[in-house]
Amino acid sequence: MYQSFWNLNRRPFEEVSSMADHFESESHQAAILKLRYLVEQRKGLALLIGEHGLGKTHLTRVFAEELQERDSGPVVRLDFPQLSPHQTLAYLAQRLGANHASANGEAAALIQLEGRLAELKHHGHHTVFVIDDAHLLEMEHLHFLRLLLNLRESGTGDFSVVLSGRAELLAKTQRLGALDQRAVIRAALAPLACEEVLPYLQHRLKAA
Repeated sequence: MYQSFWNLNRRPFEEVSSMADHFESESHQAAILKLRYLVEQRKGLALLIGEHGLGKTHLTRVFAEELQERDSGPVVRLDFPQLSPHQTLAYLAQRLGANHASANGEAAALIQLEGRLAELKHHGHHTVFVIDDAHLLEMEHLHFLRLLLNLRESGTGDFSVVLSGRAELLAKTQRLGALDQRAVIRAALAPLACEEVLPYLQHRLKAA
């Protein structure tokens, strides 16, 4: 009832935000700039850190849409970090266009992923992998990511990885020094500053 009273087309503060709801706080703006740098400079790994409710998932979706508008290369999201390393390999390969990547085992999935990354690189495309809720990753997954990044260094593929998660992610990556050292971009989201609250509310109401 309040929607019609206030002349709103939808609820302004739904948990799942649309692109129109995006409010670029100072913290979000700084994070987006760092993620752009990651891709523009062809860097390997970025860590996006923020507690629950600060907009990590929304921010990575805004970033992915921006990349897709540029048509610089595919953006592959992994929203289920609990997959096994083999399942993750197969999922990434299939999202990049490989056929039946999960059917013939981990080695076959890796070969298909390598092939697709090499083909995309040959055509001048830079692939971006975004892993959400990355603080849920186990150490075996982080070892897998370290090996995946080896494909960059060997020249097989041209891609970047964004790990988005809560602060526990930092502790996990620090336990695996070889991976932590490759995180050349680190962005931390902060709550809205006091002076940002009113503009944020006004923006969400206007978007609705």
